[in-house]
Amino acid sequence: MTTQEKHQPLSPVSLRLIQTIVKWLGYINPGLAAYYAYHVWHTTRRFKQPERELQWQQAARTVQLTAAGKNLVVYEWEQGPTVLLIHGWSGRGMQLGAMAQGLGQAGYQAIAIDLPAHGKSQGKKTNAYVMADAIAVVAAHYGDVHGVVSHSFGILPLVLALRDGLIAQRIVAICPPDRLSPLFDIFCDSLGLSANIKQKLAELTEKNYGDSVWDDVSPAFNVQSIQQAALIIHDENDKELSWRRGKALADSWPDSAFKLTQGLGHRRILRDSSVIEQIVNYLHQDDH
Repeated sequence: MTTQEKHQPLSPVSLRLIQTIVKWLGYINPGLAAYYAYHVWHTTRRFKQPERELQWQQAARTVQLTAAGKNLVVYEWEQGPTVLLIHGWSGRGMQLGAMAQGLGQAGYQAIAIDLPAHGKSQGKKTNAYVMADAIAVVAAHYGDVHGVVSHSFGILPLVLALRDGLIAQRIVAICPPDRLSPLFDIFCDSLGLSANIKQKLAELTEKNYGDSVWDDVSPAFNVQSIQQAALIIHDENDKELSWRRGKALADSWPDSAFKLTQGLGHRRILRDSSVIEQIVNYLHQDDH
């Protein structure tokens, strides 16, 4: 893990409380501490929407779908070829509202999803497999998908969905990780897990998802078996996930291009006009 990589922070009070619980559970029962950490790892956090997102939402049509028996909230803008917008962990579809507006102005129908346990969709816990199934449900609802734009962790379920049959002509990944294991390391470091508890957490993860989970959920592993082309954009100043992760994914993706931006960080990049223009131009390549 590089010094640039930091897990998206909890509030200071929440983080200190979780660290304290893990520490004391570790003294009493390391296995119980690992189980608690596993619970935290799968639990999403919802944040207050800024005013700009509320404004973007006013221009959108809200659609209610169902995935795995739970309510799934989807937002639509404009009409035209469909482009799905996939947020990251503890994010929400409306974070890509500026992207949706730019796509709409370019003649696309943007579809932003609040993935399970995110935004206004139901649930408190989720994982990449559940999120991938939800993406497949949305794609089936809208039919032909021209492209997909994902942010951060969103590339993990997206590539799982692509591997399992989702068809889209072009993929854009913004500030993506290349593998699951670095995200696991970041999470463990943020909670201050000891080597012993971290190992037990890894064993618990493998027990529930299989020994191969580290590769099975890793984009760099899965892109070897999909056909879609990709544009990967990462910011040099991303303090949550090093741009080297995005570059590593591009190096693994057979048909991809890598673009490095500066000064946009991990989230402001989603509403940067020049980035949106690059994405629109990339999606247009299949229209001519």
